[in-house]
Amino acid sequence: MNNVNERNYIVIQGWMIKELGLKGNELLIYAIIYGFSQAEGTKFSGSLQYLADWCNASKKTVQTALKNLIEKNYIEKEEKFINGVKFCCYLWKKFPQGMEDFTMGYGKNYHGGMEDFTTNNINNNININIYINILSFLNEKTGKNFKHNSQKTRKLINARLREGYTEKDFYAVIENKCKDWLKDEKMNKYLCPDTLFGTKFEKYLNQGVNVNEKHFANGKDQFGNTVL
Repeated sequence: MNNVNERNYIVIQGWMIKELGLKGNELLIYAIIYGFSQAEGTKFSGSLQYLADWCNASKKTVQTALKNLIEKNYIEKEEKFINGVKFCCYLWKKFPQGMEDFTMGYGKNYHGGMEDFTTNNINNNININIYINILSFLNEKTGKNFKHNSQKTRKLINARLREGYTEKDFYAVIENKCKDWLKDEKMNKYLCPDTLFGTKFEKYLNQGVNVNEKHFANGKDQFGNTVL
């Protein structure tokens, strides 16, 4: 299933093509990472598959494009190991003085009426990141393969967020119930979004088992994002 739907979009700015000389998959991937990196402390922590779906290419092709962008010094890569599993995130690398002024000039020329459009794109990306982070954590803990773009799952997550719960609370619920159910053949099937993120969310959160703090060192989740 492709993670891109008809409401998703990428903002490609002229300087990415004219000054950086980017094209094809490198241009698409750079634009995505650039969009995720504009708010303070944010970065792209989605999956290779997410990028592959945008490029309509294989994960191997995406890995090659990411390597090239790193070698060109256009993006940075951060790695974290959680329970022996490597998680990667990428962020836009700010340009040296001179090039930075140039891109700011383009911002003045192009933003105008598009200012709200680009801001909304950043906010939309951050929201998508929450789904990706939570489902990646659930899949890593359970060995399952739940999709972050499931509308039913997103509705459950949105409902809990509207109630005031945080991203960290989802990790705590997953950690708590995995401790209870992961090795129980009868209960293992309930380690799924429908059960974990449903009406018993508060009960699971407060059952007395605290989420392992190593997932949130210095207020960061396993992907390096700030967790409130």
